[in-house]
Amino acid sequence: MKMLAGHAVWRGQPLSPIAEAAIAKRLDQIDRRIAWLERDVGMSVETLALFVRFWITTTPPLPEAAAKAARAQKGTRYDNVVAALGRRLNRLRHQNKSRFDLSFLQIDLRPSQCSRAAALAL
Repeated sequence: MKMLAGHAVWRGQPLSPIAEAAIAKRLDQIDRRIAWLERDVGMSVETLALFVRFWITTTPPLPEAAAKAARAQKGTRYDNVVAALGRRLNRLRHQNKSRFDLSFLQIDLRPSQCSRAAALAL
C-alpha cells in the first residue's frame, strides 16, 4: 500500500484512481489465468474421455466365467481405487501445502459403505 501511495504522490494524482487501476489490472491477470486453467481442465477431461472411449471399444469382452469373477470383485476393486486416490491426494497435499490445498472440497475419500454401495450399483 505504501508503494501505491508513493506512486500516487509521484504522479500527483489521488490514490483512489491509481488503486482502482491496479486492482483492475490484477483482476484481469487473474481472469486470464483462470481462463487458461479452464482450457487446460477441458482438454484433460476430453483426453480422458477419448482414452476411455478407445479403451472400451478396443478391449474385448471377458468370457462369462471371468466376467462373473470380475463382478464379484468390483466392490473391493472400487474401494482400492478410492483409497489409492485418497493416499495420492493426501501425499500431494502435504508435499505442496502452499500450492495444492484441497481442504475446501470437504470430500471423504476413505473407503466406506457408500463407496461399496456405489460400486455394487454399477
